[in-house]
Amino acid sequence: MQGDELVKKIVFAWSRGAYAYEWFTANDWEERWGLINPAKQAKPAYCTYNTLIRTLRGLAPIGQIKGMGDDRWGFSFADPEGKDDRRVFVVWRENDKLPEADFRLGVGTGATCVSVDLWGNEKPEPVIGGEIRLQPRFRPVFLVVKGGGKQTAGAAMPLAVPAAASGIAPGETFRIAVQLGNPAGADRTAKLAVKLPEDLHVTSVAAQSVKLAAGTEQPVSAAVAVPPAARLPNLLQAKLNYALDGGWSGELSLPLEAVHVIQPGKWESRAPDFVLNREADIVNYFAADPANIDKLWKGSQDLGAQVWLARHDARVRLLVTVDDDVHDQPFLGGDAWKGDGLQVSIAIPGQQGLWEFVFYRAPDGKNRCHVSGIPAVTGLPNPWDKIPVNITTRPGGLNYAIELRDADLGFTPALLAQGIRFNLIVNDSDGKGIREGYARIAPGIGDGKDITKSPLVRFRLP
Repeated sequence: MQGDELVKKIVFAWSRGAYAYEWFTANDWEERWGLINPAKQAKPAYCTYNTLIRTLRGLAPIGQIKGMGDDRWGFSFADPEGKDDRRVFVVWRENDKLPEADFRLGVGTGATCVSVDLWGNEKPEPVIGGEIRLQPRFRPVFLVVKGGGKQTAGAAMPLAVPAAASGIAPGETFRIAVQLGNPAGADRTAKLAVKLPEDLHVTSVAAQSVKLAAGTEQPVSAAVAVPPAARLPNLLQAKLNYALDGGWSGELSLPLEAVHVIQPGKWESRAPDFVLNREADIVNYFAADPANIDKLWKGSQDLGAQVWLARHDARVRLLVTVDDDVHDQPFLGGDAWKGDGLQVSIAIPGQQGLWEFVFYRAPDGKNRCHVSGIPAVTGLPNPWDKIPVNITTRPGGLNYAIELRDADLGFTPALLAQGIRFNLIVNDSDGKGIREGYARIAPGIGDGKDITKSPLVRFRLP
């Protein structure tokens, strides 16, 4: 991952006009951010740096590749004096909720192309109709083109570009859609096949054959009905296979984002919206340390939770029943995340940034809320002292009842029906004076702040 980031950051900064990029230190010291470890051995990032230098030496950035959409990046490099006929395109993607996609880029007839991975391995790539294929993935790749004529950054065109699929819910129908392009100088037939994840409980989607005229693009879609009884994780993965006769073929990963629909009314008569009682729900910092076996998760009685959300009386109500055999919270305010308690993140449409709360029972026995992140442009005051928090103890754990009022956070019925990003973790200390781990709905709180990984939650209006 360090090697991936090094290439991305240097290429991005250089292409945007930077004349240098400082990478902390070359050697590891107390922090392991260098490119060479304390034993003076090259780390993987050192090798990727060598590949970047070797592949781009003598070239300069000539622009960004357009047309690939948000969170997909591509930059072009060439010899500004024109003595070297190489053109190098560096491409990658971000955002694990974005579908994989393949594009085509014109490089001219008579051109040849090889891909170079981060370790310097070369592989011949086809040039069809004067175009090459761009496959932006999480790991950057260099495409080295020789010949073909003019040195321009270029604009990408679709080869097989799926649309993002979100808002998938039990009992509803969603569409898988893909934009297909035919780069050839003749009509072609494109074949599409989709493999759905087992969690959807849908047998299959019928394969399709589509005729594409030369040099044209065409959208293709298929409807998928999800059974009402399907219990969906936050993110599912489908696979899309495409084949253009006489041309390219490939397999693309297609994330399917589920939506959690909160029914009107109170929570007392329904099942929890989230249940955190499996090993997959637990993050433990000491799982690989035999000396800290006492800090490992020992089952749902050690740490587990059930989470309900409800909407009534101009507020969102949150109920969390936590199973925790030892309650320990010696901290206050901004340090309360180190002890037992809840951390909650919420992003609301139209608001910049996110709300982040810590709910906990303080050492003095009082129930408290600490707001550690507030959207910058809401104009709302910090509501930390207004949010009703009721924490009660019971045998084997605690119950948290929290009220998030419209006036304090800027909720409206329309925004809640549109959907908010919601995430929660339950921190666990077990009397050790540190956070030894936590139960989570999704990544994006305890392992770094990333609200895009949080589930989408929609409140169905009465």
